[in-house]
Amino acid sequence: MKTLSTEEEAAASLRRDPRVKSRLREFLVTDNFVNFLYIPRAYFIAGLALAAAVGFFEYREGWGLSFWWNIPVYLLALITVGASQHQLAGAVHEAVHHTLFKNRKLNEIVSDWFCSFPILTSTYQFRLYHLAHHQ
Repeated sequence: MKTLSTEEEAAASLRRDPRVKSRLREFLVTDNFVNFLYIPRAYFIAGLALAAAVGFFEYREGWGLSFWWNIPVYLLALITVGASQHQLAGAVHEAVHHTLFKNRKLNEIVSDWFCSFPILTSTYQFRLYHLAHHQ
């Protein structure tokens, strides 16, 4: 039989404490308003990064900067857009668990059209893959 470390014992006793469970439930409440703002924010950040990069590429030569400045600007835009896509994937994850919005149909529609399809997947496909991980 495996013996638990002090940290594992403390974590196990916290999980059994009903006060901790009720406090954690407060964090699991679905907030439609915040989640409606979360998705456009990801698009805004990605769009801003792309617009800034394109503007830089357009005006770089006029500012007297060498071509090599394009590389760090391109990489920064790439990382920023990738982070925004990751945020959209996080929203899909919440929709898979039916916690993005309180209404299940709204969960599916918003998740598919505004989060999944732009990153070339669907909520259904992600659900099949992800729920297998929970088993």
